[in-house]
Amino acid sequence: MFNRRKNVCSFLYSRAARIAKEMGYEKIITYILQSELGTSLKASGWICEDDNVGGRDWNTPSRPREVEPMQMSLFEEKQKYPVGEKKQRWCKWLQSETEE
Repeated sequence: MFNRRKNVCSFLYSRAARIAKEMGYEKIITYILQSELGTSLKASGWICEDDNVGGRDWNTPSRPREVEPMQMSLFEEKQKYPVGEKKQRWCKWLQSETEE
C-alpha cells in the first residue's frame, strides 16, 4: 500500500521548476486531462494557458500505446491512457521580474 503524503505533487512541480530555472530555461510546460483539477499546479504557481488541446487519443502511429485497463497509481486507479478526453496546457514562467 502506498503512503499518501500531502503536497507531494506540488513539491515535485516546484522542484522541476527550480531545476529547469537553474538549467537556464525561461518557461516550462505540462499537460493534464480536462477532468483533472490542477490543484497542485495552481499551488505551485502554474498558469492554465489553454483548454481543449491535444488529440483525443494517446495512441498514434508515431507513438503507439497498448491500452491497459488500469494503471498503478499513488491515488485511485484510473485508465492508463484515457480515450476521448482533451487536455489542458499549463505553464510556469521561471524568470522573476527582478532578473529582467
